Amino acid sequence: MHSIESHGLLVAMDEQAAYDVLRYRFVAIEAEAYLLISIYEGVANINDYTNGHILLMQIALSYVSQKHPTIIDYEIQDDTFVNVPGYPLITARRLLQGEKGWYEEHFGAIPTQRTILLLDWLRDPEHRLLFPKEKENSWWSPSNVMKVCSLIGCPYSVIGTTWCIHKKSIIEFEKEIRCGGANENEKNFKRIIKNAKGLCHTTVLEAKYRNNE
Repeated sequence: MHSIESHGLLVAMDEQAAYDVLRYRFVAIEAEAYLLISIYEGVANINDYTNGHILLMQIALSYVSQKHPTIIDYEIQDDTFVNVPGYPLITARRLLQGEKGWYEEHFGAIPTQRTILLLDWLRDPEHRLLFPKEKENSWWSPSNVMKVCSLIGCPYSVIGTTWCIHKKSIIEFEKEIRCGGANENEKNFKRIIKNAKGLCHTTVLEAKYRNNE
């Protein structure tokens, strides 16, 4: 159990190893934002990320990158949404409106090959002429996103795009962090970590959608 503090944000972090998989879990104490990074055979995946807390992501990636300097990419599937009626999709809406994906904008994420093909098609000037006019954010439910894709003839899925956050991007936003062992907050940290076990990417992401879209 460790505490990490950076730029006024206090984070509880623990490590777990099982079946050759190493997991790092991070919880922002006050915001109760949660992030899980797993590593298996030298491949790092960002598995769960709730509440869209940018600084938490930066701290977590910086910490894990320092622990595993040979890892170059951190993979993530961007299927985040807002847990409101219709479940509007964040990055799908952004991409269909000609904008950058959420992780692409905030963390310099690089699209994987499958997503590159999608972006090449979506960002083609001729294809953009087919796109409908901007709609209200709440309109971008999975079913409506699929309707838009069908309307414009997009041959690739806009839902669940995949990205990599490269080590060079992590270095660019790397923060000075202070790491410590168990302290007077250990019991509270353990409680928060335990409660965070039930969190997953389907948890409400209103903060991301409202403040960082």
